[in-house]
Amino acid sequence: MLTCPPTLHTRRPSPTTIEYTVSTLPPLTLPLRLLLLLTHLIRLSLGFLILLTLYIHYLRYFPPPTGFEPLTPYLPSYLLPSQLLSLQPHILPLLLLPLYPLLTRPHTHESLLILRHLGLQISSSPQTYLSTTKTRFIPSTKIQDIYINEVFKGFEVRYVLVVVVEGEGELLVVFERLLPGRRVLERVWRGARGGLFGDGGGSGKEGKEGKEGREGREGSG
Repeated sequence: MLTCPPTLHTRRPSPTTIEYTVSTLPPLTLPLRLLLLLTHLIRLSLGFLILLTLYIHYLRYFPPPTGFEPLTPYLPSYLLPSQLLSLQPHILPLLLLPLYPLLTRPHTHESLLILRHLGLQISSSPQTYLSTTKTRFIPSTKIQDIYINEVFKGFEVRYVLVVVVEGEGELLVVFERLLPGRRVLERVWRGARGGLFGDGGGSGKEGKEGKEGREGREGSG
């Protein structure tokens, strides 16, 4: 209920730009907003309780210097359960394990912003609340081709949208984390080629080879 399959959202900030975003966030209805709020409150409460427990045990084994007054005397008693205060030292490091799931974002967003005749910008949302969004801009002069390719993921064949960047040995995969379906990729591919190359054609030898490869795959599908 908190997430949905990767869904494509299209936005046109201006006549010369178009943004394709693939997201696992469902429509924000009122029940979903309340559920997300409750989830965040539970995450904050559990995280605060874990950090508070570690802080108390830290003061127990490493007393504060003279003149430093700890916060524990001012905390209400219900925040300090006796079970947490009596934990053995070898169990304390295990309290760090739940922190990463608590810091993980529940939704993933990946976007492709196309600036006509200028280039494209690829963005990916951070996995945790402590990291920042990853963004990369590629000028159109460096883009040799953009096409849909087939890859194996385990025993499954998946389709990926790749960008051929001049001077780079590896292909740049768009929507690498979510890997949306072929219909979504075809829609993004048409919009990207139309915005970058105008008539949907590639540039140079790489563009011709990519186009021929796509026609062969689509004809056999």
